[in-house]
Amino acid sequence: MGRLVAKGLLFAATLAGLLMSLEALVTSLTPWRGYEDPRTRILWDGAFDGTPVVLLGGSEFASMYVDTLSDTLWARLEAYTGQGVFPGALNGARLADVLAATIHVSREWPRGTTVLISLVPTRFVPTRAEEPPRGNFADDFLRRYGIDASGDGAHRHLRAHVYRSIHPFSSLRTRSALAHFVDRPQPPRWQRNRTWTDDGEVAMGRYELFERQLIMGAGPRPLTWLGQVTAQLENAGLRPVFVMTPLNTPLVRSFARLYSADSVLHYLETVRAAVRAQLDETQAAVIDLTDDVPPECFFDLLHVNACGDDLIARTLAERLDLGTGLELEARHP
Repeated sequence: MGRLVAKGLLFAATLAGLLMSLEALVTSLTPWRGYEDPRTRILWDGAFDGTPVVLLGGSEFASMYVDTLSDTLWARLEAYTGQGVFPGALNGARLADVLAATIHVSREWPRGTTVLISLVPTRFVPTRAEEPPRGNFADDFLRRYGIDASGDGAHRHLRAHVYRSIHPFSSLRTRSALAHFVDRPQPPRWQRNRTWTDDGEVAMGRYELFERQLIMGAGPRPLTWLGQVTAQLENAGLRPVFVMTPLNTPLVRSFARLYSADSVLHYLETVRAAVRAQLDETQAAVIDLTDDVPPECFFDLLHVNACGDDLIARTLAERLDLGTGLELEARHP
């Protein structure tokens, strides 16, 4: 019986090695990465690639409103710092999704890596919109990396262990490379670089939806997530830096209807202050960009365009010393 088990394990290990070698061969024969969307890269090619800086977060770090790849936040940050930057943010990512990405990066990237985590001004603002408890990418992280950040039941933990075990036998990268040979997919289309004053109806519609869903005066969502992300990265020897992303204040003053602009801005500032106080209490590294971007560099209330991405990248490069450590405005002893 023991010999049979040993032979089975040897066969499985040999097969896994052959499949991993096949993957390396197939993916080396085609420029398949050029046909995938870099804004979802952490889901299709999340292996450590030598980059000393990682971006995590939602659409505010995903460069949704630029014309070309060279205009993206990570490309501009690379240009200003001379360091490689991994684009790990996901459009539509919720708190659970960012935590799952944090777990993956803490496993893949080496000690000393700087991880920039975006905190959009509305991240912890309670709304009437239904919030998926497991996030929007829970199944993707579970299937791809065996990560279950929600802790939602023993069956999902079991599935996570199974997916981690069979990972060498099912590679998304190989499937993408083979699809390139067969389908010849087109490179991803970029959203057009534009401002909220150019597309006022879109920006106004988004703000009106936000205003209708806003629960004015409610306390912030639970802030324990901040500590979870910090601990996950610091325990692995990585350096988390929370980036409080900018808010388009003039847009609020232009489009506020249900509530006065001053009351909305005051409420958002109250929530932001609570988040900042929590970060300061836990001695988290913070870069606060709340008021650092002019209105012409926004597409809507929260998302910036190419001008905004360039300005944020330049500001981050100025406030980060990637060679000797972090130079931050608030790092308490």
